[in-house]
Amino acid sequence: MINRSFKFSFLLVVLFLTGVSVFAQVNDAQLWVSIAGEKHLNYDLLIVVNPEIRMGENIGDVSRFSIDAGIEYRINKHFKGGMYYKFLTNRLLDNTYEIRNRFYLDLSGKVKHGKFVFGFRTRYQNQYQDGGGGMEWSVPKSYLRNKFSVKYDFPKRWSPSISYELWTNLFDQINDNFRLVVSFDYELNKKSSITAGYGFSREINLANPLTIYLGLLTLNYKF
Repeated sequence: MINRSFKFSFLLVVLFLTGVSVFAQVNDAQLWVSIAGEKHLNYDLLIVVNPEIRMGENIGDVSRFSIDAGIEYRINKHFKGGMYYKFLTNRLLDNTYEIRNRFYLDLSGKVKHGKFVFGFRTRYQNQYQDGGGGMEWSVPKSYLRNKFSVKYDFPKRWSPSISYELWTNLFDQINDNFRLVVSFDYELNKKSSITAGYGFSREINLANPLTIYLGLLTLNYKF
């Protein structure tokens, strides 16, 4: 089983490097590295913290740093809700960094059928572009983000999954971005696991749309 996990990991890396060589001249290749930490306050309530670094410009520069913090509540065995705050700095074309503040609410559900776990998450978010108090500071950019996922639950330590997420701009009332990711989780022990994946994020219904080919690596840890 470990040998199969290694082969799957190697395949993801090959696909990622292939995407870099083929598409990076027109679009961008990025690597997103993060830590997803959680701490249960009781059986139904937990806090989460998630710092992340995104390497852009064909993985040549730090394009974004962010940290999420929030609280989640387990409604029942199928549903949970959460409220979160994200602080992020985003790299601009002139090599300066813009501060952004994001607030969002999640409602997610999952159901298991045999070895398959089907998931859905809807998110409402407001993001304030200018952390310096400029005119845009008081005008949030609002989105509805719906995500669908399918995971295969192996009896051993690793599980592959695929997810699709769609961004809806509530002000312009258009869908302007989507993301497709193939990934797998590998359990290290009872408290930690690693998630690795490959995918792409593409703008739609916009002039000069951007496509990002991305590799993902996350350390999940339960405190």
